[in-house]
Amino acid sequence: MAAPTRTLEECFEQLGRLVNRRNAPFPPEALAFDELSDTTKLCPQPLVSVCIISYNSAATIDEALEGVLAQDADFPFEVLISDDGSTDDTVARCETWLARYPDKVRILRGRRNVGLLGNRLRAFSAARAPWIAWLDSDDFWTDPGKLRKQMALLRETGAVMCLAFTEMRWADGRRGTMDCPSTRFVSPQILLRHYLHTSTYLHSREAFLRATRDCPNLQGWDDQDLLFGLAAQGRVALLPEVVSAYRITGTGDAIGQGEDHFRLVVRWQFLRLFLYGPRRFRHCFLVVLLKGIRLQLTGGARPEITALLRDIAVLAHARAPWAIRVWREWRKLRRVLP
Repeated sequence: MAAPTRTLEECFEQLGRLVNRRNAPFPPEALAFDELSDTTKLCPQPLVSVCIISYNSAATIDEALEGVLAQDADFPFEVLISDDGSTDDTVARCETWLARYPDKVRILRGRRNVGLLGNRLRAFSAARAPWIAWLDSDDFWTDPGKLRKQMALLRETGAVMCLAFTEMRWADGRRGTMDCPSTRFVSPQILLRHYLHTSTYLHSREAFLRATRDCPNLQGWDDQDLLFGLAAQGRVALLPEVVSAYRITGTGDAIGQGEDHFRLVVRWQFLRLFLYGPRRFRHCFLVVLLKGIRLQLTGGARPEITALLRDIAVLAHARAPWAIRVWREWRKLRRVLP
């Protein structure tokens, strides 16, 4: 087998270009915003900041806000809508909710369009509460007790994060459930096998700040980064109930852009975690990366994709200390490498 002529970092950059992903920091001026709410009317000490990420979401933002503001929480919370420069009437619709709930709703209008990950960082920078919940504006919460139940579980267990189950809804009417085996705490091994959706995340603000300090070269913090970064800081509790709905529209989301694209996005995510994520899970990330490459090559891929994935597998394996799980997966992969 010929040795790769490029570095692993060069492979990572090339894969990122293919899936339109970058591991680059956002300068502070890119995350600047104007707040449209009257801060003098807001509740003074919210326990949870619900961060809703929006961009051209006029068709779905009302349902997202309705599910959040219907929460029967027995504690104060704020609803922070971070808009990434929408060109439709998303902000106008949010202002209607602001007028109804001036003590809860905040609207941040970004001065630049920075994309999903930058918009999340913008929202996090403005959040005031010690606990953070996430929701993309095309998804919505289905359980009015979501926040109350999750916070009760966090208080009871001392966990830094709580996850739950989600119903998937396709545009053609199909439905499914994102879940995992019922357990009190979610292990990294379960997180690697079962994707639990962002709309269920509720986590400690301080734990996230610690995670960013521990992984300074991990930029943007997408769903998988949040999961494993926080899992490295403490226990992750599970509420084994469906609390939200995830719309799969076939437009902006990675799944909707086709199976091949989605697979490459996942390869990029786990290669990034292997390079820059929590070191305690490095072997786990490599096993998932090698297995994914093996399955993708077995299913067939374009010659340039095959060559890139082969180089990634060879170079990543060479960097990892020996471990039995890595060795087993590498042995399987060797059988299909060109």
